[in-house]
Amino acid sequence: MPKTAYAKAVQLLEAAHAAWAAADMDALLRYFTDDLEYQINAGTEDGRPLHLIGKAEFDDFWRPLMTQMTTRTSPGRLVLSDNVGRVQVDVWLKHRLTGFVLTGSYRQILTFRGELICRIEEYHDAAKLNAFWSVVAAETAKADGAGPFRD
Repeated sequence: MPKTAYAKAVQLLEAAHAAWAAADMDALLRYFTDDLEYQINAGTEDGRPLHLIGKAEFDDFWRPLMTQMTTRTSPGRLVLSDNVGRVQVDVWLKHRLTGFVLTGSYRQILTFRGELICRIEEYHDAAKLNAFWSVVAAETAKADGAGPFRD
């Protein structure tokens, strides 16, 4: 019996979050289209929204950060309409160097094309996320003279 579009979307969502939690960027990128569009309402060093286009930009931004943190995400029930899915995700993040932990949840909107994810929108508590990374940046600057957003 062939899988339904909903079952495929859930499987893809769970596999992507498992790859993220394993810090396996190569596996994670396999679940995305080459022209992936990724938006998050917070995430730059100065607290502005972040917009990345393509797997390469996503990889360039996230791969270095993945080495600095341990994360666990738990997506809730996916609501799928046509090819757009909405899900609330619980998250636990630990910055490895400082030991600082961030917990919370965020909303994720995913657009599916075929059997891949072509668009991700994430909506976090921007003030909380930016405050966390500001504290991490200050602490890591003390430790090694640089912040978490290294070029």
